[in-house]
Amino acid sequence: MADHIPNFLVAGVQKAGTTWLYHLLKAHPDVYLATPKELHFFDRHYARGADWYLSHLRMARSYPAVGEVTPAYALPGVAERIADFNPGMRIVFILRNPVD
Repeated sequence: MADHIPNFLVAGVQKAGTTWLYHLLKAHPDVYLATPKELHFFDRHYARGADWYLSHLRMARSYPAVGEVTPAYALPGVAERIADFNPGMRIVFILRNPVD
């Protein structure tokens, strides 16, 4: 695989702070995030293939942390696709209190 394969993802639910976390991570000098936020590769655009996905990350070669933020990755079936793509992928889930 390419040397710019992502090593982390941020997933979660809508309105849980993923945009805030995206901007926070984007400002860190050791983190490269895919643009645009919410690529939806593992849920909506999986058929486009890995080359399409990695094209959003091609400038990430010198960064130790390479990732993307798509809240919808918490959907059923997505975890298996992520594991097939990169078994060592770290996933950060951001959730919210449904009572609030």
